[in-house]
Amino acid sequence: MMRSKVCIPKLRNHQECRLFIGEYPYLTADPEFSINMIDTSMISVEDKHLQTIGLSKGYGEWQIVAEILACSDENMRQARVARDQTIYVVRIISIYVTFYKAVISASYLIELGEGLPQEQSVVILRWPGENILEAGLKP
Repeated sequence: MMRSKVCIPKLRNHQECRLFIGEYPYLTADPEFSINMIDTSMISVEDKHLQTIGLSKGYGEWQIVAEILACSDENMRQARVARDQTIYVVRIISIYVTFYKAVISASYLIELGEGLPQEQSVVILRWPGENILEAGLKP
């Protein structure tokens, strides 16, 4: 009887994720909650107060991008092998929920480790698509 490998997800609260550029940590992210598997992760980012997020701060989406990149880089370094990463994010601001999905190629992460990528890119999908303060799932 042949057994298949089972990947047990790692559940963590406040797992520190670091993005390295060259050999030096460039930024550190601290998602509130994360579930990590071999090539897929889900992280949650929350902010209790609507007033801390606004147009001048890009509605907090730069933080989301930083956490996605840091978590994918951390996953690659922990696995010690370059592989594509799929990162799902749930962002909760007060009572509003927004979902993100990013598929990051191993070649992008390798190029990012050397500096700002010139050849590779990443597309981050967002639902809902509107970038307004109160968009998102409402109770």
